[in-house]
Amino acid sequence: MDVAAILPRRLPVHCCIEIVDQDGTRVVRVAGRLADLNVSDLLVACSEARGTLRVDLTDVSSVDVVATEVLRRVRDAGAQLQGVPRYIQFALNASAPRSRHTP
Repeated sequence: MDVAAILPRRLPVHCCIEIVDQDGTRVVRVAGRLADLNVSDLLVACSEARGTLRVDLTDVSSVDVVATEVLRRVRDAGAQLQGVPRYIQFALNASAPRSRHTP
């Protein structure tokens, strides 16, 4: 009997978001590949914070353009970003895209 044929197929997990509330601080731990598909979960986790908000990016392996912009906005709204990999820090510090104005 082929065991693999009877086991349910699992979808790969690309990103994990964990929330820890303790002593008036919410820590949102993100691991894996943070992309546009996951930013709504991240935004909900951050928006429900009461008090200090910390976003731990120690275990993030990659971010896309949408996730970078969301992280920038979360940071600019007062969240503390921790464990930020250098390549993400570089992207966050880069100037935000400028909107084009039509004459």
